[in-house]
Amino acid sequence: MGKEGTMLVVCRDMKNLSAISQIRIRPEFCYIIASDDIRVHRAMEKYSWVNKVCFLHQMESLYHVADDVIRMIDAINLWFHSIDGESSGISSELLFWIGHVEGGMTSQRVQDALLLIRSYLYLLDANGITKIFVIHDGRMRWENEVLRQVALARRADFTMIGTNKTALLFRPLAVLAVNTIRSATHRVRVLSETIRRRSHNCLNGAGKKEIIFQLCSWADKHVENIVPIMKAVKVRGYEPIALCWTAEGGSDKVRSEGLSAVELEAFVSFREALNSFLRASRLWRNVRKLREEFCAHRQLCYRDVPLGSILWPSIRYFFTVELPLRYRLNVALGEYLRDHSPVAVKLWGGGSAIEGDLVLKRLRVLHKAPLLMYWFWLVFDYPYESKYEHIDLFLTAGKSQERYLKNLGVSDNRYETVGLARYDGLLEFKRKYSREASLTFLDIPSTYRMYILYDPSYVLRGFLSAGEQVSTTHSLLSFARTYPDVALLIKPHPSHYPGTLEALINSLSLENVFLLDKSMQPYHSLNACDLFITKYSTMGIEAMLFDRPVISVILDNEAHWKMFGEAAHYIDSTESLILLLEELRRDEVFFRSWAGERIETGRAFLNDFFEERTEDSAEMAADVIDKYIRTKQERMVS
Repeated sequence: MGKEGTMLVVCRDMKNLSAISQIRIRPEFCYIIASDDIRVHRAMEKYSWVNKVCFLHQMESLYHVADDVIRMIDAINLWFHSIDGESSGISSELLFWIGHVEGGMTSQRVQDALLLIRSYLYLLDANGITKIFVIHDGRMRWENEVLRQVALARRADFTMIGTNKTALLFRPLAVLAVNTIRSATHRVRVLSETIRRRSHNCLNGAGKKEIIFQLCSWADKHVENIVPIMKAVKVRGYEPIALCWTAEGGSDKVRSEGLSAVELEAFVSFREALNSFLRASRLWRNVRKLREEFCAHRQLCYRDVPLGSILWPSIRYFFTVELPLRYRLNVALGEYLRDHSPVAVKLWGGGSAIEGDLVLKRLRVLHKAPLLMYWFWLVFDYPYESKYEHIDLFLTAGKSQERYLKNLGVSDNRYETVGLARYDGLLEFKRKYSREASLTFLDIPSTYRMYILYDPSYVLRGFLSAGEQVSTTHSLLSFARTYPDVALLIKPHPSHYPGTLEALINSLSLENVFLLDKSMQPYHSLNACDLFITKYSTMGIEAMLFDRPVISVILDNEAHWKMFGEAAHYIDSTESLILLLEELRRDEVFFRSWAGERIETGRAFLNDFFEERTEDSAEMAADVIDKYIRTKQERMVS
């Protein structure tokens, strides 16, 4: 592009834009501004020296790197095997990174690193970048380090500007303060739960027919997945227990339904809580000496970019934060299961998540063999999917789950189709609330011509990139600004962290845009809308249950995200999305025809997804669980 070369300026956030003034602009160079904040794109339009503005990260899915991610996690776990944890009082069975990549600072970081490297290499190679200026952002230090390593691999100059040295000095103190507060809060919760447990005399009250339902989340959807079945098995003479970990709010919701919930934190003594930090710290002091060995690991390299130093902060995090938590959970499970012999256990994540994995290991150590269950209903081709060899009983929603399990090699005597209990009360909701009643509940006027419900989803690299969320949100906000007779309802994901999404919405302050409470159930919003927009959220299935057409916006063009079969209208660009919405708004006849077709295909999808039945799903599930428990016990006796 330029005779002297091309310079890349990385500005990740609008509030960092003022630091660009520190760059001495030289006319003989071309300048490219890279940001995933669409507001930065707009702000740079007034600068004549800017040759190009683009997104920093490519919209690529996890499927591009999954094989390499699995290979590297295996290599890291093999490296863990060389570490002597036993001498520090840490069981070696705790020293591993899970293969289920879906968030967190360990396995997810491997996937993040590979996707970032691909994005940065593409940006540098496609534009012939010779020099990089990065505006410092304290929240993105790790991402900037990945970019620095890529720059080294490509021999491009790398300069950080706008670094706040005072913030860097006080950041460790702030982290220490936050961790101290969390630790104190943890101890208060443990104490209160211990008192409650003893007052209810449940320390030695293990039931002979206890069924454990692991609960490691406060989210309503996770509570609703187990409460109906817990009630149904209780009627059949079993003692259902929600075994909670880091799910304080969730345990309260279970108890409010008249069911039992136990917080595992109460089974960790003060001594063991202290040991979790002391032993992990002792082991970390030994592991730190292996830093050079890890950073030089030959298998941790991707496209000539070494990953050792990039992943070392995650190694530090694992030993200083995650390992103490694992230690406490392991202790708590050992204490609880020592006095309790459940006849069945519903595993968290089917055992692929660390909470479920540790339950499996504790049961094996204690030589206990309850019926191991897993509710299986979400079907899509996931490269990190467990084969679930340990699961005795799958409870499935319908025919599509049956086909998927068969393809995994699961024999037909290990699954039973019972529907999905969390939606059994949906018909009653629809009878109780009209569309107007739901609009009143949401405090939204009923005078708009069209109501669009949008799920911006949860930003997680490989699943949904920040660029995808920002691009779709910006397009919908622009549409709402152009057509004030259209109401745009935005329902954030329950795990959504406030930031860019709110900034985008607030920057326009449109009266016809309504940001809904992220923690509320989506039923009223689905009942109120004319159509639903998402990428791949399970809210799409709920929208079909309300006879609402679904638009799936897949900007990364990854076919694996087409989870709704023929039921959804798939869109691969924001331009196509807006053209469709404009036509739906303009032509009422076209809207009725389009919506009718989508609703019919949605019903066909649901007929395959859910089992047609007259009996309540929870009752069916309870009967199946009872049957499998009796069969398993008879086999053990014989």
